[in-house]
Amino acid sequence: QLAALGIRANLAVGWLSGGPASIAAGLEAVRTRLRNSIASFSTINEPDISGDPHWIAHTRDFQMELHRQIKADPFLSQFPLIGPSLVIRESRAALGDLSPYLDRGNLHPYPGGTPPLRNLPDEQQLMAAVSGSKPLQITEVGYHNDLASADPHRPASEQATAIYMPRIALEAFRFGIERTYIYTFADLFS
Repeated sequence: QLAALGIRANLAVGWLSGGPASIAAGLEAVRTRLRNSIASFSTINEPDISGDPHWIAHTRDFQMELHRQIKADPFLSQFPLIGPSLVIRESRAALGDLSPYLDRGNLHPYPGGTPPLRNLPDEQQLMAAVSGSKPLQITEVGYHNDLASADPHRPASEQATAIYMPRIALEAFRFGIERTYIYTFADLFS
């Protein structure tokens, strides 16, 4: 229904625990049921906090195989492949250069209760270890409003969030980010 309205999505294909074997079913769904729904592909989401002790090797293998399968298909190859998102600072250097196997780098520059994208230059520099000089997309960014939270990802008030959220997209555009996905528009815990 969204595709009929011209709304396209960044679609994740496969999962780390399923390994490269999980890719084919996802790509088949895009070729058939989701053919008109795709704007781009993304790969493993935050594998460095997955609990997999071999996440580096598994992520590299997965990214290379996903790239191979997408680029071998005339229909699928017209859509950009976004690389993995990472959480821990040191993970970018540990994962290393995957730029031959992605079209766009991926950022999750959560500002943790502070003004929008104050950390974006640092995040861009860190992600260059993975995506080189490829264009970047932000596949997750936003705020939460749990003011009682002691989580390192600090909260922001609803009033601050109302001001900051539109600024995120504008600041990202100013920094040359190709596309920004806000996470999340729904209050999942109320």
